[in-house]
Amino acid sequence: MDREVDRVSGGVFVEQHRDRRETVDRAGPHARKRRGHLDGHRVGGDAGQRVAHGHSRLEALVEDGDDEYAAAEIEDGIFRSRVHGAIVPAGPVYNAASPTRCPVFQVQGLVKSYGPLRAVDGVSFTVAKGELYGLLGPNGAGKTTIMSMLSGLLAPDEGRILFDGIDLAGEPLKVKAQLGVVPQEPALYENLSARENLSFWGGLYGLSGAPLKAAVDRVLELVGLTDRAKDPVKQYSGGMKRRINLALGLVHGPRAVLMDEPTVGIDPQARLNILEAVKQVAASGTTVIYTTHYLEEVEQLCDRIAIMDHGKILAEGTLDELKRRVGGRDIVTVRGSFDSAAVMPRFEALPGVQVTSVEPGRLVLSVEGSGRGAVDLLSRVLADGLSIDGISIQPPSLNTLFLNLTGRELRD
Repeated sequence: MDREVDRVSGGVFVEQHRDRRETVDRAGPHARKRRGHLDGHRVGGDAGQRVAHGHSRLEALVEDGDDEYAAAEIEDGIFRSRVHGAIVPAGPVYNAASPTRCPVFQVQGLVKSYGPLRAVDGVSFTVAKGELYGLLGPNGAGKTTIMSMLSGLLAPDEGRILFDGIDLAGEPLKVKAQLGVVPQEPALYENLSARENLSFWGGLYGLSGAPLKAAVDRVLELVGLTDRAKDPVKQYSGGMKRRINLALGLVHGPRAVLMDEPTVGIDPQARLNILEAVKQVAASGTTVIYTTHYLEEVEQLCDRIAIMDHGKILAEGTLDELKRRVGGRDIVTVRGSFDSAAVMPRFEALPGVQVTSVEPGRLVLSVEGSGRGAVDLLSRVLADGLSIDGISIQPPSLNTLFLNLTGRELRD
């Protein structure tokens, strides 16, 4: 049987089996023994364990012989664990733009390759306490690989990750205990109800009794599924499964949450529900790193945005800062049956026109003038008698910035 064993310390371990089910045991002085089935994992250790949830797998355990991690309490009507803080907001909203905010994540020169493919190529960024930081890019940009490294599921080939000054590589269990992970693929046990799923994962993080029930109730309310909490997850729609997947990453009240494309493949109403929940989580002061390829999501949600492509961060800043990089320039894309390389010099000679991308039968041009320049350019294109199949004009936006930086649209 193909098996990998990751031994941690003091008998805490994770066994990963690719082709059979094993049981999960939790026992210790601060919680009753539990048994439950997981797809191919067996976990042993104290009740103080907390498990970093993600990618349908148990990847990290924290062993603590004391009750530091096991205890939780209700404070001012808000569920808080001793380590992680509030699950949902109450009272004043945390100001992520405050000059006194502290860095939570410091990512320095991350590199990850798969054979000849460099999936992540020298990525560095810092995320402050309470900040909602967006990684925006097309499929294959390296977003999920970065999230896997931030959660400790993958080790970088180069670079390092600091969480509150703690090196993830040096003390992975200490960091993972404080993280929530919302993977791109929902990690759910479909024969269990939503409440049972949440109680199971909350128990693995060391919660029990009244604090566990309060935590489950609160995240069910947060994602709007209290009335369906007892139904088996297999009866849920795709959007409802996404909402419970989000709740699983929040049930233990993490200090920071990694959300990897949590709205992929769902209907507009379900997306709105998830986006509203994400806003509430960030408003509570929880640090959030959020990946997406939807422009409107980062525009609605994020304090700062990093635009990615081919494993690199091409631009970073607030929405206003990024739009200022585009300035008053429109992006004009010309498609047709013409020799792009031959006609390119004609456009380069025009005042206020920059050629951003040249492909057979396709030119992408950056044009000054906020509309007027694009109209003048259109007149020139028609006067030259080129065989044109189509022309598109886009005003300044994140998509035009992406076009400026890469020569292609985000959805390409």
